[in-house]
Amino acid sequence: MRRLAWCLSLGLVGTMAIADRCAIADEVVPESTPAAPGQLGITSRHSFQQLGVDYQMTMHGPEAELGVPFGVRVDQLPLDGSIQLAYQVADHVPHGHTELLVRLNGVSVDRIELHAADAGKRFNRHIVLDAKALIDFNHLEFVLHSDAGDLCVPGKPAAWIVRIDNGSSVELRSRTLGLSNDLSHWPLPFFDRRDIDSLRLTMVLGQHPGLPTLQAAGLLASWFGALASYRGVDVQASADTLPSHGNAIALITSEHPINGISTPAITGPQVEMENLPGDDGHKLLLVMGRDDAELRTAVLGLLQGTSMQGDQVHFPAMSEPAPRQPYDAPGWLSTRGPVTLGELGGSTRFTVQGPIPDTVSLQFMLPPDLFTTGAQDVPLHLHYRATAAPIGSGWGAQVNLNHAGVDGWKLDEATDPTSMFARWHALPDEDQMLVGQRTIRLPLSALSARNQLQVHFSFGAQPGCISRASRNAMATVDPGSTLDISHLQHYLVMPDLAAFANSGFPFSRYADLEQTTLVLPGNRDEQDNRMLLNLLAMLGSRTGYPAYRVHLSEAADAAAHAGDDLIVLGRAGTQPLLSRWSTDLPANTDPAGWRDRVKRWLIIHVPGPLLHLRRPDLQSTAQAVFDARQYDVMVQGFRSPLDHRRSVIAIQYDGARASTAFYEAMQRRDELAHFQGSVATVQGDRVRSYAGLQSYTIGHLSWMTRLQLSLSARPWLLVAVAFCGIWLSAWLGRGWLRRRAAWRLKREYLDD
Repeated sequence: MRRLAWCLSLGLVGTMAIADRCAIADEVVPESTPAAPGQLGITSRHSFQQLGVDYQMTMHGPEAELGVPFGVRVDQLPLDGSIQLAYQVADHVPHGHTELLVRLNGVSVDRIELHAADAGKRFNRHIVLDAKALIDFNHLEFVLHSDAGDLCVPGKPAAWIVRIDNGSSVELRSRTLGLSNDLSHWPLPFFDRRDIDSLRLTMVLGQHPGLPTLQAAGLLASWFGALASYRGVDVQASADTLPSHGNAIALITSEHPINGISTPAITGPQVEMENLPGDDGHKLLLVMGRDDAELRTAVLGLLQGTSMQGDQVHFPAMSEPAPRQPYDAPGWLSTRGPVTLGELGGSTRFTVQGPIPDTVSLQFMLPPDLFTTGAQDVPLHLHYRATAAPIGSGWGAQVNLNHAGVDGWKLDEATDPTSMFARWHALPDEDQMLVGQRTIRLPLSALSARNQLQVHFSFGAQPGCISRASRNAMATVDPGSTLDISHLQHYLVMPDLAAFANSGFPFSRYADLEQTTLVLPGNRDEQDNRMLLNLLAMLGSRTGYPAYRVHLSEAADAAAHAGDDLIVLGRAGTQPLLSRWSTDLPANTDPAGWRDRVKRWLIIHVPGPLLHLRRPDLQSTAQAVFDARQYDVMVQGFRSPLDHRRSVIAIQYDGARASTAFYEAMQRRDELAHFQGSVATVQGDRVRSYAGLQSYTIGHLSWMTRLQLSLSARPWLLVAVAFCGIWLSAWLGRGWLRRRAAWRLKREYLDD
């Protein structure tokens, strides 16, 4: 009967998964019919680490559980799948029958018995998955089962039994479904939230697209960047040429048609979905308007995406979204007041249960210009419920920030009448859940631009110690718990390429890039267009919001945007601003100003002065020689020559691989961490950063904090101030003593 139930469950799940996919499919290629290239036998392989498990999966005690989520694109039909499982058995296996159960969506797919003879050995196991059991969002579970009974030994921690390598992988072979041309599925097939891979997006533009067309394309690219988030977007910009395969988006106006595309009569802002010519397995989306204004309206209609049906949609006049306020990017923690964990968590599971429960994990980003020196820690007001802990059970909770422990406490402290947990009260239900609250101070030194907050509950006296009382234990973190960073000031020493690479700052201060201008070469090619679109997609992923109000300009008109923060794109031969502002560039090895010459000489020859310009982790630009032709990309940050209150990022590139190198450097976590200081060079997969001679600040601090900060960065100034203070005190004291002595002598004379 149990086997029959499993079979029925597999059949039901598989039928639902196929039905969901076929509901949006125009046609599915029969297995007996040869498929077009790319339609049959698409193989994908993802390690557990790529699927979000960034730690070694260690299993303690009986009934330990671990899970790995993965998705299947809705336009792909799985044919078969497998797991390449790498695991290690501990030196000591519990007595009795011990086994590792592998489940897919609650259905058992393998059972691995662990024997005493396996102790200390490493194994690789190939596990076949039934394609019928695969659905859109899948959950792979590993359950350790042992009949050894209660493994709790007082004073002795339970050892781990199995350790699963996060290099283990899930491999799927699938077939592409021929989707219908119905726009109600938008943004399919271009983006599918079930897909964890980076989004590859091809945008087809005219031979020489103008700035308004590029602005519409950039808005669409930034929207995809916000959707893709951590996945990243690699935009291919094609000039007047359709790709031979893959999905593509073409932006067309009556004035600038594209060769090879037969468009319907353009009567206004409209979009149309059709099969890619020569490749019926992929789609071509036509975004059209009679002029640039209507083309932008069509893009705005796509971004709103409401009430689209059929293969062709005409849009009425579309209104622009309201302007954003500073520091209100959807992907950032708000600085306006307390933020609930529910706002950060999205689909996070706030309830955990079992003897070894999962971790409640939350991701959040911070504005990179928060001034943390001397400020108070960030308060986390945590509210939670947990199964009433038996007296002396040792049940506890721990809060980690970026994998470092911040606070921990025992759940049975309610037995202490002086503890704050004495305020707990039993809920009026049979589970006897107790309510607790705790204020936790998150250290500012542990916070970064990207953060992970974890709450662990432990229902055992020791790690992995499982008692019968803990088998039904559960805990819930209240989504109404709050984080508050509203007390922190905004202040940052610039240039800071780490802030730009990780958060898009200072341009992302306004999520819609209202005060940002991108300065492009006048004579542009595909490489320039691709760099522009990839940059805007990157900024969209950092803010979680499209670039509705970004400005595009050419070098001749840059002065008209002096009040904006600028991003200058181009090669040395095509971007005039790179030569016009050469003396302002931090990579300039021949500074024109006498101050820069003195600073350069002091940094090279004298170890003591200018400590505030020295970074022990970075080489100074004064000690390096730069040739932009040696790098794929060079990124430089400096104060705007047009307005000293504004910042400039200059991205200079050369070679056919420049845009790919820039995208990969901005996407890979290990390379992203190397963007620092004022100058960063990208060559292949290597990023090197340098500290410049110039620095400036943005933001506001109180005068006292500014004075303290200035003195701490310049010890010689502190000594000078102290000396002047001592001299002034001595001079005033001397004058007071002389006047006192004169008064006393005069009084004695009068007395005589």
